[in-house]
Amino acid sequence: MQLICTIGRQNPGGMDISPPAPLAIAASLPRRHWVNRVPATDSSPDHLKWQEVEPQEINALPRGRPAFEGRIPKPPCGHLLRLENDGWLGSLLQEPKTGLAWYHAQLNRRAAMKAEKKEYTLSALRPTLENMRLFIAHLQAGRQFSEPLTDAERGALNKLDKQAAALLQGGEVPYRRTVFLAFAFGTLYELLAQKHVLARLVQQNPVMQDLISYEFGRCETLGNHRSLDTVDIDPERVVACDWGGLNPGGEDEKDYLFDGDFFVGEQLPALLDNEDLLLYPSWQPLDLKDLCHLGHLPVYPVGLISTYATNADGFMHSPFAFMVHDLAHALQGGTFQQLHGSHPLDKPESRVAFRQLILNKIPRALAHLELEKALTVLVFYLLHEEPVKKAIRALEERSFTRLMLAQLQARRDFWTSYSDDYQGITDEQGAIAALWIHRLFAHWKAASYQLSTQQLDGFAQRFLEQDRVQLLSHLDYIEQQRDALRDLFFSQSEELSNLLVNLPSDNRRFTYMKGIFLRPHSDCFFQLAEPRSGCCIDNCEVVYFDKLHQAGGREEMERITGSPVLHTEPL
Repeated sequence: MQLICTIGRQNPGGMDISPPAPLAIAASLPRRHWVNRVPATDSSPDHLKWQEVEPQEINALPRGRPAFEGRIPKPPCGHLLRLENDGWLGSLLQEPKTGLAWYHAQLNRRAAMKAEKKEYTLSALRPTLENMRLFIAHLQAGRQFSEPLTDAERGALNKLDKQAAALLQGGEVPYRRTVFLAFAFGTLYELLAQKHVLARLVQQNPVMQDLISYEFGRCETLGNHRSLDTVDIDPERVVACDWGGLNPGGEDEKDYLFDGDFFVGEQLPALLDNEDLLLYPSWQPLDLKDLCHLGHLPVYPVGLISTYATNADGFMHSPFAFMVHDLAHALQGGTFQQLHGSHPLDKPESRVAFRQLILNKIPRALAHLELEKALTVLVFYLLHEEPVKKAIRALEERSFTRLMLAQLQARRDFWTSYSDDYQGITDEQGAIAALWIHRLFAHWKAASYQLSTQQLDGFAQRFLEQDRVQLLSHLDYIEQQRDALRDLFFSQSEELSNLLVNLPSDNRRFTYMKGIFLRPHSDCFFQLAEPRSGCCIDNCEVVYFDKLHQAGGREEMERITGSPVLHTEPL
């Protein structure tokens, strides 16, 4: 995938972060909420040395939208664009019975049309083509950019509009050609957005923070790849490419634009030919809950946008970069490869049952805890962010540690990826949600995936009286002993290089090296200055719960803190 990510540090993450308090002031503040030393850069677990740093409050989470979203201007007349609602993607496919029935009907219909040597059609994509024509008319009317389009740009848009109109003729919509047309349009709109807006933003600020733009490439000669400047790409030549047979005899778009691109050049045609899945390009806005409700199906939205860039995974993505991001999710999730297995979550029916169990059947005994948002974040992680096999592993581990880490990272490390609705989840709510899903999954599996309302209510009551009580005791212990625990975990950790992930040098990152459930060199438990917020992030909780499962781990923590752990059973 050829994406350019330019990251700079300007008032960390663009947030208004107050300067750190002086050492004298920090001494008078609640100590467990502040950090004033980290291992020195030349330190090692065998020879631990400390480096004093300006005191920082830990986990002081920002609220509101990240400033980098506001650095991308809005189209001058964007409010005049009225796109149609996509009823299938936005609603009907999210209904368990309707969505599953539709998916299986499409599999059967596709196989029958193939046997008859007919082109597979998908009428659900009609709004995609209709919205494409509406957006093209908006562009042609000069309402999207502050400067007029060139004749070549207008000609390219006219060609795509005519092709969209032709595909809409008749009662059915050709699936493969419609998806290719959506990618052709996304490519053209990427060129327009970069030329008229995004390239100028980068020129004005070469370290434009958190902007990912798509980089086109061409193979000039054998083994000689050249990145293409968008001003050198002819828009009329772009839309004249073959695009999966839309323009028979046209130049191969892979050779002209996507040399070396794994997702567009190689995987897009393969995914379109895979009869177990459907790619679904659409302008329909989808939020976290929508993606949870679609996560069981091998139907993958490919987002088309009408802005110049949009936030995905905490970075602003240009129009075509966003489409490639969604292709990557389709491949990463791999639900199209998990259709008939006997293990939990190995087929759409069991995945939707899991989602309903967690989000639609919250027992009355837990209602006062207000866990819905915290549970939604974790279902999103399990059904959208993680490959199915990794999700199953996280659920079937002996500990809820990995689920807790996912919950902490969503709220602390990756807060810019989530809408305002999912800010403000408390540490307690996040931890309870992670433990509840872990415990409930094991109980559901033991009951052969059949739990009556009475059984679920009884299990919830036992969870409140036993598991939650133990969890809150552990959380209180961590909060009281956080400084000593952090020092212990530092002594068994290594620093991660910022160079590998292109982060500012003032962000010191540490990974715990002795975990059972935590991945060394990958899972970061401490960050001195997380770049999107500038906050100091301390995820000692997950190391603590991991350590409880280690031989002698509890005793080691008790020695370092001088205080006993009241509940000895690891969670």
